[in-house]
Amino acid sequence: MDATVSQSEIPGVYDSLSKTYDIWGKLAETRARSRAIELADINDGQHILEVAVGTGLGFYEIVQRNPNGANIGVDISPGMLQKAEKRLGKLAAVNYELKIGNAFNLEEETGSVDLLVNNYMFDLIAFDEMDGILEEFKRFQPEMFERLEKLVVQKNELTLAEYEQLPDISIDYAIMEKTAKGVVLPSEFGWSDIGSWKSLYEFLPKGDYNNVIDGDVIARNTENCFILGRDRLIATNHIKNMVVVETPDSIFVSDLDNSRDVKSIVESLQARGRREYRQHKTVHHPWGNTTILEQENNYTVKRIIVYPGSSAELYKDLMKIRHISVISGVGRSETATEKRILKQGDTIIVSGKEAVRIENSDEDLLGMIEVEMGRG
Repeated sequence: MDATVSQSEIPGVYDSLSKTYDIWGKLAETRARSRAIELADINDGQHILEVAVGTGLGFYEIVQRNPNGANIGVDISPGMLQKAEKRLGKLAAVNYELKIGNAFNLEEETGSVDLLVNNYMFDLIAFDEMDGILEEFKRFQPEMFERLEKLVVQKNELTLAEYEQLPDISIDYAIMEKTAKGVVLPSEFGWSDIGSWKSLYEFLPKGDYNNVIDGDVIARNTENCFILGRDRLIATNHIKNMVVVETPDSIFVSDLDNSRDVKSIVESLQARGRREYRQHKTVHHPWGNTTILEQENNYTVKRIIVYPGSSAELYKDLMKIRHISVISGVGRSETATEKRILKQGDTIIVSGKEAVRIENSDEDLLGMIEVEMGRG
């Protein structure tokens, strides 16, 4: 089995994490990030480069400490950079630049920066220890290993239906409690498995009226609450000890003490065959992402984003006809019968008998709206 994550897939991995990354970043990285900035001993007027800037949690403070210098943040993920740009927009500063870049091929010349900052950059290529992990996997979970190996060899990816047929067991129970190649080191640090919204609420720093709030939120007479918003405005009034979590797919509201019950709600969605259990509104791909804007039985409206230098493959579906309109950027489309340049305002119509490949060879994101007509 090949456990390598390709370079082309890495931006998509981090894009999928970008929406909720701040929760993890504030939870697990705040102390180390603050210590790193302290050790950097920033002097105003420096030329500073942060590699793997992420959502800008550390970069925000760097820009504040270096108002008369030049601050550059680089990341491989457009999704992360969009979050960082939104965060930096709260400052009046203009002396910063956020851009797509790869740590292995930086544009900056050697010696051109005064300070290089790098926190939590994971090199998602191949790990030397991966063969050993797979050997233990095969030893302790031979049936699951064999099934996975056959699936990957045959098609190099798993469908949701195939994944759901695999045993529901975590790596600690399946392998780590059995292997002699793993070790446990005694360490003195606080730990919580963060198994519920309540435990996350208890761990995070509190704001006014003992609330934890992240997102576009207006809270009036609200106490001891955890409120997380992503896309929509949340307004609360006269509530206590509550959890409110808004995502594009659904809104979860519960009292804090029973917030762990979300697992049983997911099981209920599965038992009822609800679309929300199987399908997220936004799906991330190595080449970009798609977001369902509206969906009925006979049509679906999607927003499609293609990353610079990437290509989207939209496969033929005899039951559907696609109308694809460009709303931003420049790209190229290719079907079996036609090749053409696409720019803002252009529309292509793809019959169900055709597959279409759309390439973004520009430096900016390529945005499109797709209307699928037909049952599927």
